[in-house]
Amino acid sequence: MAGVKSELQLRGHTAASTRLQLLSVRKEPALSRRFRFRDGKRMKNRSAFHDHLIAAAREFNSGRYFEAHEALEEGLDDTPDELWELSLGLIQIAVGYHKLTQQLWVGGRRMLERALAKVEPFADDSAGLKLRLLRRRVAADIEALRDKRFDADAFKRDPPRLQPLR
Repeated sequence: MAGVKSELQLRGHTAASTRLQLLSVRKEPALSRRFRFRDGKRMKNRSAFHDHLIAAAREFNSGRYFEAHEALEEGLDDTPDELWELSLGLIQIAVGYHKLTQQLWVGGRRMLERALAKVEPFADDSAGLKLRLLRRRVAADIEALRDKRFDADAFKRDPPRLQPLR
């Protein structure tokens, strides 16, 4: 644990914020949302969130799902509270599809199932994305994986997309 503390301290975190961050990882999701620190403050920059979302969409639409998940994670500090669960769901969708590219069928399906549960409650135009199309695709892929009829070649030819409204 000493190595973790020293690394966090090198990044400028205080002992109190480090304890809160470590607690937030172990506790319920609401704590992690409330106790996210960056230089001691909660960041809510919608423009920065949008920039991360665009970067993630570019990676996702190029089939680089791992990189898309990384771009979305980088934007978590700027994610508005009302879009927190949606952001987590999008990260999990990217991770699920990354697992499918690695032929980890069960893990990919499970991740997509968790992701769909997070994304389903949001309006079709949340965060400026065409969520209806994404949800349909994720649901269809989950069903195909459950029925053992998922076609990896068809997936490569017609991959899922994160599409903006405009």
